[in-house]
Amino acid sequence: MKNKLFTKKYIKFFLLHFILVLAVFFPIGIFIRYFSIKNNLFILIVSLILSIIITTLLMKNKKNIEKLNHLKKIDNLTKLYNRRTFLELFNKHYIDTKETNRILSLCFADLNNTKSTNNNLGNNIGDLIIKSFSEILKSGLRESDIISRFGGDKFLILFVNSDVTMAKKGWQRVLEKLNELNNENLYPNKITVSAGFSEFNPRIPKTIDMLINEAEFNMYNNKNHYKNTNEVIF
Repeated sequence: MKNKLFTKKYIKFFLLHFILVLAVFFPIGIFIRYFSIKNNLFILIVSLILSIIITTLLMKNKKNIEKLNHLKKIDNLTKLYNRRTFLELFNKHYIDTKETNRILSLCFADLNNTKSTNNNLGNNIGDLIIKSFSEILKSGLRESDIISRFGGDKFLILFVNSDVTMAKKGWQRVLEKLNELNNENLYPNKITVSAGFSEFNPRIPKTIDMLINEAEFNMYNNKNHYKNTNEVIF
C-alpha cells in the first residue's frame, strides 16, 4: 500500500516537473531559432532526464523531512510520543471532545523505585526497565489510546472517548502484562507502577492542566499507599 502511494506521488511530481522543464526549454529553443524536429526531440529527452533527476531528488528530500518530523515527535528511548507531541494531541482531542460532547480520560503513571534501581544497578538497567514497560503499554492498550513518555519514569496515557471505568479496564490489561513480565524474572526486582486517573466531561469544566494535575495527585496518593503497604492500587 505504501509503495503504491509512493509511486502515485512520484508520477504526480514527475509530470509536474516535466511540464515545468518543458516550459523553460521550449522558449529557449524558439529564441535560438533551432526549433526543428531534431531539436524538439533533443529538448524532449533532456526534459525527461532533468524531470527524473529533479523528481527523485525532491522525493528523497521530502522523505527525509518527513522522517525528521516524525523523529521530533517521539521519545528516543521508548519510541513513544514525547511530552510536546502528547500535549498537542491532548489539546486536539480536548477540543474535539468539547465539541462532540464526549468523554475522555487521562492516566498519569510513574514507575516505582527507579531511583534506587539506577543507584544500585546502574542507569542502563533503569533504561531497560523503562523500555520494557513502554512495550507493555503499547501491547496492552488500544491503538486509539495515546501513550507518551512524559519525562524520566513518568508516562501519560490519553483514553479517547472513554470514561474512567473504561480507562481502568485498559490499565488492568497493562498490569496483567506487567505481571507476566515479572514472572519471567528478567530483572533483579519486580517492576511496579503507580497510576492515577482523571476524567473530562464537557458538562464539568476542567482545563488540560487541571486534568493532568488531578491525575498526578491521584497517582502520588496511590504511590504513598504502595510505599506503606506494598500494594498497587489505582
